[in-house]
Amino acid sequence: MMTEDEKMNLGSEVRITLEGCELNVLNSPDILSGVVRDICTALEVEIRAETCHTFEPHGVSVIAILAESHCAIHTWPEEERRTATVDIFTCGAVDPVTVVPLVTRALGATSSNFTVTERPLATTPTVRTYPGFPEYILSAPPYGHFPRPTFRRGVGREYLLEPEGMSWSRFFTSDSYRPPVGKDILLLHPCSWAKPYDFSEYIARLREVTDLHDRVHRVIVSNVGLVPFEYQMNEFFCSYDYMDVSGGHSSEEEDPRALFRALTSDRIREYVSAHREHYKAIVLLGHPVAHGYHEAVSKVSRESGLIGFQAPRAETYRAAVQESRGERDSDAPLFTARSLEELSRGLGAVEKELNK
Repeated sequence: MMTEDEKMNLGSEVRITLEGCELNVLNSPDILSGVVRDICTALEVEIRAETCHTFEPHGVSVIAILAESHCAIHTWPEEERRTATVDIFTCGAVDPVTVVPLVTRALGATSSNFTVTERPLATTPTVRTYPGFPEYILSAPPYGHFPRPTFRRGVGREYLLEPEGMSWSRFFTSDSYRPPVGKDILLLHPCSWAKPYDFSEYIARLREVTDLHDRVHRVIVSNVGLVPFEYQMNEFFCSYDYMDVSGGHSSEEEDPRALFRALTSDRIREYVSAHREHYKAIVLLGHPVAHGYHEAVSKVSRESGLIGFQAPRAETYRAAVQESRGERDSDAPLFTARSLEELSRGLGAVEKELNK
């Protein structure tokens, strides 16, 4: 009977690098094929098939398919290299003490080194959550390694199209990301000056509303892209302040607000398209003005066949603007009591429609 460790382990892999090898050996398919057979004999594994290829102008690869996995030798006979590698993978244990001296002697190598790796069974990665707040997911940046984020503050294209932000956007619209199960009402809402978003005063007010509607999935519309609420604790999303600008650029310069609107419209369309089978409705908490993205959301709603709702309405918004005069944040009207009350009524109506 297999032990628990054996059940979780696919086998052992030994990788050997040999330098200063004899040139006549590195260029000989016959000798190298014999070395592979000697290795398999020493390890007591069964060869099922063997193939060899000679490269031009030099170099040889020999690969044996084993009942247990494979064994391969690859050579680089260039005078300045005179190197070979040996890769052995079996479902059992591989003793390097047996193999390394054998291949070192056979290839006449002046030096060698090796690594031994246990190859684990592929399993679903463990989701790491923020300590004390299991609703928030912590993850390494997708699709590459990026420098650790430093606090970024500025305006313009270089901030709106940061490589790591684009990497996250690609992840959120890929098959690798799945919105939370049971949350089929997409709510788009603005980000906040304070980070993490959920711990700002405005978003805290919003959460008092959304916590009453179990089917709502909040996705934050930010300068760095669309951020599903559960990923907001990742360092990249907590270390920026891309300042709001209402003007101040010359006619020759790119208007950062126009660029933001265009990018946001595209990002909303791409996100909804990627998760059309998950969501049944799309709701926007946003400014009902010309420089907003109401039109983009309306178009996406129509094209995707999703139930659509936007808050606040124009008359409510005008009253909220008056109510929030003196607030420094341009998004303040969206988080007044009257705006959020209208949002809550709209969410209730959407849920009622979906439950029919």
